[in-house]
Amino acid sequence: MLIGLDLDGTLLDSRLRHVVALRKAADALQVPLSEGEAQTYLQLKCDGTSGVEALRQLGIQEAESISKRWVEIIESEELLALDQLYPDTLDALGRQQSRRSEFILATGRQNPAAARRQISRLGLEGYFREIIVVDPRDCSQSKAAATRNHDLSAVVGDTEIDLQWALDLGVNFHASSFGFRSQSYWNRRKVTSYASLPAIFDAISGRD
Repeated sequence: MLIGLDLDGTLLDSRLRHVVALRKAADALQVPLSEGEAQTYLQLKCDGTSGVEALRQLGIQEAESISKRWVEIIESEELLALDQLYPDTLDALGRQQSRRSEFILATGRQNPAAARRQISRLGLEGYFREIIVVDPRDCSQSKAAATRNHDLSAVVGDTEIDLQWALDLGVNFHASSFGFRSQSYWNRRKVTSYASLPAIFDAISGRD
């Protein structure tokens, strides 16, 4: 069995990076932003609101400028260093490999070289048959195009981008509710979601 995996919000907890980037972007534009507002922004995004719209809902007039600055800095080496694997990621990957599964990693990043350095630094390289980094501006189509000939059995991810990736390939999708979309978001989409990577792999293997 060959499984397609997303990175951020699926294997990697990058929520702190996203919040710190938001605070830095606001500071650069001299816009006051409290920690509470930053956390509300993150929760709104997890419920499916875009970053710009989340800032607008917080009453921040400079929403577009902050979001543009956020994109510019989100993959800086300084901020990437804040990311951590979820505590059960490596054990879950190893256990699923023992069930004779293999993995393709497909992630949308602006800086492929920085992404690959991060993946190596976190000890993920050895778990994947192939690591694919695509342009985040056309992410779902690019992931599907890059994996179309790999005969994936399932796709695991945390956003509608990964859902569309699976739909484009005609394979089963298994949603993370611990990444950048919440369980309530997936419930509204009528998509079953899971609270941990081991639970996802159990479902894929028919052990739930």
